[in-house]
Amino acid sequence: MARPTKMTDEVIAKLRQAFLYGSNDKEAYHYAEISHETFYNYIEKHPEFREQITSWQDEPILKARKKVVDNIDKDTNTAKWYLERKRKSEFAQRQELTGDEGAAINVIIEDTYAKQPKFRTDNNNAEADDLAEDSSR
Repeated sequence: MARPTKMTDEVIAKLRQAFLYGSNDKEAYHYAEISHETFYNYIEKHPEFREQITSWQDEPILKARKKVVDNIDKDTNTAKWYLERKRKSEFAQRQELTGDEGAAINVIIEDTYAKQPKFRTDNNNAEADDLAEDSSR
């Protein structure tokens, strides 16, 4: 006589709830109080269940997208936030770091083996080259 399955309607409902909250497999099967083996054996016997899990995991993302898009007309900050993430190259806030009066920043890289600092410049800065010469003397 076959052993009754541990994957009851109640267990599947708990798994669904966990996946709708964004849980991963481990969190979900712990929440549903089933073992790793029970969970993966069920998926092996019912491969369509993996597709169902993916659908449950995607549902909160879809809801969040909808909420953001629905609020674009109501809230300028939501619209800005959305554009900064969806069209980064065009709308993302960027910071540029420069030295005095817009000059390149000189980076000193210390060679821990030679115990002598090395200078790297991005624009062949004469001042950094002079410093590098002085440090090699």
